[in-house]
Amino acid sequence: IGPRASAGASPPSEGGVGARTSGDDGDGDGQGGEGKRPPQGIVLEWSPEVVESLGIGQLVSAYLVNEACSLRRPLNWLHPLCWVLGLFERQLCIFLDDAFDGQAVPLVIPIYLPEGMYRPIQTWLPEIRVMLVLWLRFSDRRWVTSIKVAVVDGMIDQIANVVKSQCIPPDLRDTDPRLGDFTEPIDAKFEVALRWSAESRLHLQLNDLSMRLGLPR
Repeated sequence: IGPRASAGASPPSEGGVGARTSGDDGDGDGQGGEGKRPPQGIVLEWSPEVVESLGIGQLVSAYLVNEACSLRRPLNWLHPLCWVLGLFERQLCIFLDDAFDGQAVPLVIPIYLPEGMYRPIQTWLPEIRVMLVLWLRFSDRRWVTSIKVAVVDGMIDQIANVVKSQCIPPDLRDTDPRLGDFTEPIDAKFEVALRWSAESRLHLQLNDLSMRLGLPR
């Protein structure tokens, strides 16, 4: 995830919150045309209009200055950043806005979620790594102008297969009474894979599907 391609990069399309893919457009078979490669991941975007309407920029700056980095917390006295924000917030914003020529700049924050059982959804999940990208502008206290969350394809495949193994019972006859006439447990085994045929077209594939069907005599 890098800086904008140009200073005039356009915001997300109408609707405010969108999903797009990272990487170049591929051709119809998802393998990419000459000089191109298929998308490598999914990027969720919250446009400047949505961020502005929700007041996220003011909330983030107020939280950093008045809560997270507040000098009212004794432990924050040990951190130079807290002193800088607490005493020189306005001067720092003027300096950064001039240094970046008034343009929005990305702050990339890697987020790591450890593997384990997540009680709210009663599901065990593998280690999850995503990238939170905050686009910042320091012309006023609305520091955050837009938000993006990036996830690579391989991570989505892994999560889908782990969740699949927990959601699909070992005997499909338990899910539908119409399968009750089969004489043996129906244990469906397959692998989930995501394939891009175009930047905006995602295909869900079930690979290596196998099961044994016991027919009544």
